[in-house]
Amino acid sequence: MLSRTLVFTAFLLAASLPSLTWAKKCHSGDSTGSRCTLPLQELRPTQFAVGSVAVDCKAAKISAKSKKKLKKYLSAPTRQVPAVVGPDGSFYITDHHHLSTALHRAKSSDWGDDEKVLHVLIKANYSGKDVSWSDFWSEMQKQYLTYNHDNKGTPHMNFALLPITVGGLLNDPYRTLSRWVRESCGYVKRGKEQCDNIRTDHPHDAPYFMEFYWGEFFREHLPLQVSKQEVCKSIPYSSTCLSDEISQLKGHYDKAMKLAASPKAKKFLEDQGLDPWSYGYNPSGKHVPLRWDGPKKACDATDPE
Repeated sequence: MLSRTLVFTAFLLAASLPSLTWAKKCHSGDSTGSRCTLPLQELRPTQFAVGSVAVDCKAAKISAKSKKKLKKYLSAPTRQVPAVVGPDGSFYITDHHHLSTALHRAKSSDWGDDEKVLHVLIKANYSGKDVSWSDFWSEMQKQYLTYNHDNKGTPHMNFALLPITVGGLLNDPYRTLSRWVRESCGYVKRGKEQCDNIRTDHPHDAPYFMEFYWGEFFREHLPLQVSKQEVCKSIPYSSTCLSDEISQLKGHYDKAMKLAASPKAKKFLEDQGLDPWSYGYNPSGKHVPLRWDGPKKACDATDPE
């Protein structure tokens, strides 16, 4: 009986170790591979936009969680946020911008901003090194750890214009459309359970920002109707200028699915210098239909996130 008790106690201690290793707060001197936690407001984005409709879907799910379930949700390995420490000691996230923005927008009577803490994996550290900002961003681009297109698809943006926090990210509706196509397996992202039964002759990795590249492809072929007000030339995807965003995107959904499986998609990715297979190209045409649910019936009911 005693031995069983000891074994059980040892098991509980072992099970608790992962959470203990995540307990410490991140510091600018942390080495590559370190795991730590940071308040949401201390994380800086490396992209200019998110798909607001998709973010609001995720925010609604987060808002419905209890304080205990939120902590468990954010500590899941799949929600570990990769980050690079910049020359100034700030933490620049290279993935999970939609999760982070959804957490920023989420509200609950059971918890507040103090619970908005993310688990971080340090991918690289340039703090305290003789690295200029120019060299830093050049290396980030070379490693595909940033996406410097604005929410209208304008490339080669000045990195100095990146928002300080995820709260400043603008809406790119094509990123939402890209997510819908991804969730339907129009292109295949590794780790998506609903796409496990869809195979091609090529491996499919999950590179950062892949959804944005697909969004740019859809932007080329599926224009949205925007108000002709003068202000909409600079902010076309604001609620003022794109009042029927969800219905327009849903109207493009079937066409986007067909485009994703077409040779045009393969050529587009190749023209960007990208390997189509690594970026999920799925010419089979097999997919999983979305089941609309959530706020404004714009969310995928099968999405566990």
